[in-house]
Amino acid sequence: MDTRKVQEEYARKRRTDIEFAVRPSLAKRFAQWLERINKAVWLQVLRMLLRTKHVDHAIDPNRIQSVLILRYDAIGDMIVTTPFWRNLKRLNPQLRIGVAASARNIDVIRADDDVDVRFLFSEGALLQTIRGIREVRKQKWDVVLALVYKKKTKGAIIARLCSPKGVTSTAIKEEGLSRSKILFSHVTQFPNPVHPVPTNEFLRSHFEGIFGLNIAADAWHASLRIDPVVESRTHDRIKKILLADAAGGFVHINIESATPFREWGLANNLALSKWIIESYPGLSVLWTSSPTQAVSTNAFLAANPNARLHHFETSDVHELFTVVRNSTLVISPDTSIIHIAGAELKPTVGLFVEQNEWLPSGVPNRVLFPEKGSPVSSITLDSVKRAVSELLDR
Repeated sequence: MDTRKVQEEYARKRRTDIEFAVRPSLAKRFAQWLERINKAVWLQVLRMLLRTKHVDHAIDPNRIQSVLILRYDAIGDMIVTTPFWRNLKRLNPQLRIGVAASARNIDVIRADDDVDVRFLFSEGALLQTIRGIREVRKQKWDVVLALVYKKKTKGAIIARLCSPKGVTSTAIKEEGLSRSKILFSHVTQFPNPVHPVPTNEFLRSHFEGIFGLNIAADAWHASLRIDPVVESRTHDRIKKILLADAAGGFVHINIESATPFREWGLANNLALSKWIIESYPGLSVLWTSSPTQAVSTNAFLAANPNARLHHFETSDVHELFTVVRNSTLVISPDTSIIHIAGAELKPTVGLFVEQNEWLPSGVPNRVLFPEKGSPVSSITLDSVKRAVSELLDR
């Protein structure tokens, strides 16, 4: 299924959900009213505590000295945010960029020379977040960008604690605009879409809103800075495999996702790998997974040996980056890998549970979905073969 069809299906489902929405009971509506009143009171209390000062004008990147970016969530989120600091550094090379990251994604930026300061936060660990805030407050930040969009109140509090006198900013769809304006100095309004908008487009809209600039699509592209030592070491490992296989390249299949429901399954991946090896004699197939799945994956492949099929074990995210960078095609049910592939401009086949904002963007791609409510493993082998051949045959 291509992206256009995904968007049309999303719009159709959205209209259906609105049309057949059930009107809540009188008791439920009263409870919702009380909840709204309670939230309104607490928002005003927060407004006084945060001392929110509204900024109605755009911020000129050349008239500030520092920007702090709050990105303490997942690997894919960090990757799609790289255009923020790439463009800021392009506009003002002297600008100091700080990034507050999580334990999950801080390694993504460890070799990124456009990031001047890195801080370790944790979305779940309060003490670690407090320690991170203490470190951040030691430096002055003119602007704090809260990019963890799903938790606005928490983001507003952290942003203000990080910079008591700085401008705090977020972006919001229409329905949450008034509440966010109470909590943040500057709010970029993003229209509520009728189709899923890729996350990188949402981020670009926020950037343009806070800084008052128009950024061309080709200037807003995720990119990675890979640790050169790790890249060289990993490249040598890949080269040895390809030499032994007499192969000119390889297809990278990431076999793992957040839950088994979102995975395509070892048997499906094995069948697809055999077909690729038979159909494309110049290609090998490299599987990747998390270190926790290494033992079971190796055992499965030992019981099902195939020439030119390998499990490439990685213990460092930069090893994974290097695998993607050297691949011919990337296949994955995991959105983080999809965004790594996007940053490296690799053709991509995504196997997703449902349409969402994490679709591939800016690269040749095919995205496949199971029937509604079914696991990813129910996506047929033939449909994935067709998607792979369409991209490889290009």
